[in-house]
Amino acid sequence: MPNAVTKIAEATPSSSGAVANFSFTSIPATYDDLVVIASGKTDWTGASALNNMMTNWRFNASAATDYYYSYMRADGTTAGALAADSQNYIYIPWQPTSASSNDGWGGLRVIIPGYANTSADKRVESYGGCMQYSLTNGASAGNHGWANTSAISQINIYAYNNFVNGSYFSLYGIKNT
Repeated sequence: MPNAVTKIAEATPSSSGAVANFSFTSIPATYDDLVVIASGKTDWTGASALNNMMTNWRFNASAATDYYYSYMRADGTTAGALAADSQNYIYIPWQPTSASSNDGWGGLRVIIPGYANTSADKRVESYGGCMQYSLTNGASAGNHGWANTSAISQINIYAYNNFVNGSYFSLYGIKNT
């Protein structure tokens, strides 16, 4: 049970429009774990497909092929899973597109335990879901990682297209002692 939860930062598009990515920089190494809470959707208006609902995550601006991801997903009556090693990002499905005016907002929770531990690779848990009119409801859960022992001081999050105005990412630090 965490003893203290502190909001470190929040990132939102400017009121003038959509953005393709969010970044948290200069993350202090003073917490035990990190949690990212997000709500959003993209400006994609073409045919809906799973890859249009993805975000790519990188740490410390590293594009090295030392990331891996695995997730289970379900949308409507279809369930599936995907896993990959030696990637240059972590692939997390969760946010809806703007293909229909009925498409709602997606919600996401990402947990990064031991993010500042320099003697272990980093593990990432994700839980997300959305109401996508053209794909029905979608949900995903995943276990991902970064095969690197560096403390995470930066998180970069990239949309398949652009996050629309009103989307946000909030970064929290957790102290367990």
